[in-house]
Amino acid sequence: MWPKGRIGLPGDALAPVVMWFRRDLRLGDNRALQRAVALADGDAVHAFFGFSAPLMAKGSPKRISYMVQALISLDRSLGNSLNFSYGDPAEDVARFAGSVGATTVVATRDFSSLGCERDRRAGALLASQGIDFQLGDSPYLVAPGKIARETGQWYRVFTPYYNGVLSHGFQAPLGVPLLALAPRRLMDAKAQRALDVPPQFDLGAFPASEEAALRRLGEFLDHGAASYKLDRNDPFLDGTSRLSPAIRFGVIHPRQIAQAAIGVPGGEEVLRQVIWRDFFAQVGYSSPLSTWDNFDRRYDLMAWDDPSVAAVAQRLQAWKSGTTGYPIVDAGMRQLVQTGWMHNRVRMIAASFLIKDLHVDWKIGARFYLEHLIDGDIASNNLSWQWVAGSGTDSAPYFRVFNPVLQSKKFDPSGRYIAKYLPELSKLPARFIHEPWAARAHGLLGAGGYPEPIVTHEIERAEALRRYAQMIQASAPAEL
Repeated sequence: MWPKGRIGLPGDALAPVVMWFRRDLRLGDNRALQRAVALADGDAVHAFFGFSAPLMAKGSPKRISYMVQALISLDRSLGNSLNFSYGDPAEDVARFAGSVGATTVVATRDFSSLGCERDRRAGALLASQGIDFQLGDSPYLVAPGKIARETGQWYRVFTPYYNGVLSHGFQAPLGVPLLALAPRRLMDAKAQRALDVPPQFDLGAFPASEEAALRRLGEFLDHGAASYKLDRNDPFLDGTSRLSPAIRFGVIHPRQIAQAAIGVPGGEEVLRQVIWRDFFAQVGYSSPLSTWDNFDRRYDLMAWDDPSVAAVAQRLQAWKSGTTGYPIVDAGMRQLVQTGWMHNRVRMIAASFLIKDLHVDWKIGARFYLEHLIDGDIASNNLSWQWVAGSGTDSAPYFRVFNPVLQSKKFDPSGRYIAKYLPELSKLPARFIHEPWAARAHGLLGAGGYPEPIVTHEIERAEALRRYAQMIQASAPAEL
């Protein structure tokens, strides 16, 4: 919901309006942009984007690379009129709005803790200059806080939330507004340098422009959606949309995906996955501490191995580098580091291995994923990790421990995914590629070609269950 504001009548010129782009790097179905155009009433809109210096310094180079390419594409769509700063976006947008004599700054609402704090500061700085700051819409199909029980409490389990979204419905996407844009007035030197950095990796599989994202959506719905429910679990197949980075940065909006999926064979499953993202955003918004703390505080008592101990650090490094000796885990970790993306099924398998085979705190794994994922989103990433750990709201039972060999045989039966990312195993027959130690026993694999397993799954599974049981017992109320 946008705040009520004065919309000028034809010929009633208003002072300039600033459109502050953030996680909505597109023109179509951009309600903030529509609002800015309406408030400007025919006058030029000033388009603005602020690089956050702290986030640029510590953010994932792969994710930053994607964002920069998306910004370059957006700027091109805006006729090279996008203004850029580099520093503190809250301070910079207030300074820019003041410099152009704006009466209003419009932006899409952010629901993350950092985003909310940035917007609070921006609002105060703008208000001190007499400039209105209007926030509305969201980067989600349904904004966090919209779906709740009759009691007013938010949903902690996905299925009731999913049904609530279906009952609530969602808005139809809007087209591209008729734009009148002011020429660029600001290009910070550091922002220019950031824009000039070549892509860190091949973005071909991940469309970083609005046009390419919409095209990819159409291709996926035409050719992949019907078999999506099955194919999305095969890591070798191109069975997913690969639009998650575009969604992350608002190159495409979930409304556009949901609307396009209506009536398409397999469209219901596509919509379900879109709503999973909304669910995690709602949990993160309603319980901000849960993104980096155990939602179920009993898990604070869990006994994790200490990464400062040399043996633990060595196993952790093997996990990060894809040299654990378990092919499905290693293939996933190498895919992540090489491409900035990992198949969702393999994300879960690799996460389970770290937590329940190596007994390392999920937060360490979540941070590593965020260092590399181009679609890295704290709520979706971290609450997915908690799902695996068992400490989240709607979690896998703690006693569910993925067997990496059985998971590999089930979801990559031919071993094509493994062979792609572990070329040292590509010559093995399919019956050995999931268990290369068996191939070594038959003389089909040399001693130095691929590492031995760093742990024995059966032993570590029993140890994980022991620790979980110990944690639960320790958290139980004492008997009187």
